[in-house]
Amino acid sequence: MSSEVEDKIFKYFMKYGSHYDENCTDFIVRNMEEYLRTGKPVDVISQVAYAIGERPEVGETRYDTFFEYLKQNGHLDKNILEVSCGRYPALADMIDKYQRRTGVGTIAAYDPCLVTTRLGNIKLYRDFFNHDTDISAYTLLTGLYPCHTTLNIIRKANAEDKDFVIGLCGCIHSFNEPKVRPEPTYEGWLGHLQEVAQRTVHDDREIVLEDVKGLKYPVISSRRKMK
Repeated sequence: MSSEVEDKIFKYFMKYGSHYDENCTDFIVRNMEEYLRTGKPVDVISQVAYAIGERPEVGETRYDTFFEYLKQNGHLDKNILEVSCGRYPALADMIDKYQRRTGVGTIAAYDPCLVTTRLGNIKLYRDFFNHDTDISAYTLLTGLYPCHTTLNIIRKANAEDKDFVIGLCGCIHSFNEPKVRPEPTYEGWLGHLQEVAQRTVHDDREIVLEDVKGLKYPVISSRRKMK
């Protein structure tokens, strides 16, 4: 790793280091060079790389891919709430910069581990997202690898008749799967997400689960049905 990158990392942790424990900081420093060489995604590393202005040699990151998906599907001009944005809100920052260029839309982000609550025009909330969170100001809920909050996003968005777009992670969470399977499976988890989404969505909406080129796992979304 170059001395320039090392210096950028040092300055980042001088500013935000209090939000990372020693083991996490050591992990990021030790693995940053591999990430920049291979692009192998680890959120805690890729967010620091984004923050210091470094990109992997292999090209697009999953933030780039998901951002382009949102853009191509006409979502970036909406009033967006990103859930579980991570310590450094890389995706929200990309959306904010786009919206400031176009003059349309707003972006807010929630995560209890945020390293900052001031970045551009993003409204940042160092807090948990749950069923009591006020989402009245937003027209789209989104998240990239929101993990444990995935079902909360789906239920909350459907309860208040909002669009949602979630780039799913590869984790399998606890749910009541038919007993014919001895162990939960990822396919079962996807089926569970679809079942909850379909059961709670308004009649004039449809639930879509699709693969997106460049993302390892599917995207699940809600949108108005075409009339």
